[in-house]
Amino acid sequence: LVKAGIVNGVTNTTFEPNRSITRAEFCKLIATTFGFSEIDASSSYTDISQTDWYYATVMTAAKAGVVTGYTDGDFRPDNQITREEMAAMLIRAFKASSIDTPQGEMTFADVGQMDDWSKDYIASLSQMGIVSGKGDNNFAPKDNLTRAEAAKVIYSAFKLVNAK
Repeated sequence: LVKAGIVNGVTNTTFEPNRSITRAEFCKLIATTFGFSEIDASSSYTDISQTDWYYATVMTAAKAGVVTGYTDGDFRPDNQITREEMAAMLIRAFKASSIDTPQGEMTFADVGQMDDWSKDYIASLSQMGIVSGKGDNNFAPKDNLTRAEAAKVIYSAFKLVNAK
């Protein structure tokens, strides 16, 4: 992923695999992995501006249907992304790239902790072999996604995109 220009370290010598990743950072990983062409559209989000480093990336992901904001008009780019938000963004990116996303059956024990909107996304990623549980067959949907977990799912996505 480093050689492909998708993943960078926090510094030139540090990756910090256990650090949580933000919504903006994950958008950048997705846009780069899926090869979405960056656009410079006007933002409908109230909390980002054209001077933000992630502006074009978020606008690109929004135009592709990969991300949506919150009902208050915010995108919350600096919020840490949860595992269920990651699942939604990744499946939407596959669909935007015309990559099949099979319907999966929910097999995780903590399905009751998942928001209804996320269940199909999580089941599909599980069916595709991209995500697995975090022990005791739990997905941990509300846990923040770590940089290591993000690298793992992005690597799986990268292989599928390049097999297309």
